[in-house]
Amino acid sequence: MGTTKAESITSFLMSVPPYNGLTFGELLWGKIMRCYESSHPDMATLRDIGSASLALGSVGTSGTGLKFAEALARLTGRDSVRLMNWGATTDGASHSRLMRKHQAWCPLCLAEDPIPYFRELWDLELATSCSRHRRRLVHACGHCGAAQRRYRCDGSMALCQRCDHPLTVATTVPASPHETMVADQLGIVIAEVTAGRLKTTGDLMKTALFGWAEQQGATSVKAKARLIGMPQSLVCYWRYTDRQPSLQRLWELSLRNGLPLLDVCRGSRVITAHSLPNHGIPRAWQFRLLTPEQKEGLRSGLATIASREHPPCVQHAAIELGVSAGTLKALAPRVCEDMSKRSRSQRKLIVAVRFQRFQNKVKRYVDDIIGEGKVPTFQDISSCFKSPGVLRAPQCREYVRAEIERAKLQLFGDTTAGK
Repeated sequence: MGTTKAESITSFLMSVPPYNGLTFGELLWGKIMRCYESSHPDMATLRDIGSASLALGSVGTSGTGLKFAEALARLTGRDSVRLMNWGATTDGASHSRLMRKHQAWCPLCLAEDPIPYFRELWDLELATSCSRHRRRLVHACGHCGAAQRRYRCDGSMALCQRCDHPLTVATTVPASPHETMVADQLGIVIAEVTAGRLKTTGDLMKTALFGWAEQQGATSVKAKARLIGMPQSLVCYWRYTDRQPSLQRLWELSLRNGLPLLDVCRGSRVITAHSLPNHGIPRAWQFRLLTPEQKEGLRSGLATIASREHPPCVQHAAIELGVSAGTLKALAPRVCEDMSKRSRSQRKLIVAVRFQRFQNKVKRYVDDIIGEGKVPTFQDISSCFKSPGVLRAPQCREYVRAEIERAKLQLFGDTTAGK
């Protein structure tokens, strides 16, 4: 905390249970923690709102996520955990589209960490590179191409959630000067926020942005909109209504114009822009036309991804290349179709292998219970797995039911033979 390497709240939540002999899933959904809810009301808060906030990806931005962070701070005795939620330090601004839906990471940082963890910077949608190694962030597993959720029930953060391949083994490319500038600016803001030295509002950032435009000689609404690079109607909407602006859009406009992000968040009246041009930072909400060189680069990059032994689906390839899936399908429809077929067949193979592992584990456990002269139960078999709810799948339930019947038949024989 207090540095550009500050840990995200989901990463912190996954790293705490193993030190207490639990898994992330057992902490939120396991029956063993229910006995502590009467003496620790915050434990009930984690269980009640944790599932929905994590599933929606809003544990770091929403008001419900702030209650979750406050309860976690009281349980762990660390007040700084509350600062991991952006709602604790940014008031009067919307946090929509601020965080990624899936996890991004820097393989070099994870490889260097004694205990791997995910940074707060990597969760932000605007951050596309690592501020330390100047490399682009990775969005999919280098082995199977699967995108990673921002949490995992068994707490193994450094492994792929589909194939258990190390996330540290992935190919990265150098980041552009604009991408590293954005990562540096966001890292400075994260360091100040997590240290408790910065608390801002949407009105402060709007004042700083419009104040800079007035310093450049823009006096009318039309001139300010043209200088900042935003629609004139949006300028009027921000200035003359009480609706909250989007924090991501305020940051993006500031970065596109080369403004120091920390000064904008503090609402400084006098701001000096950077010398680095702003045209390389794309707008997230604006459609971009690709040049012939960019199209050819995307086709070659897509061909490289498609030549892998385990190619990802088109959506994950689009995330890796930084474009939409529709763009890739329009540029190379046949390659995308072949990738989809191979990805679906590979996914079926992975599911079959995982189910075979499940069968082998259940069979070994049932054989051990039979050797003790006991009959296994669903609860006993479920306790063998780290992830709760593993027996919810109908296929798994049918196999476990068959194994229990096999154990009964082997211990007591066919009790229906004489009937």
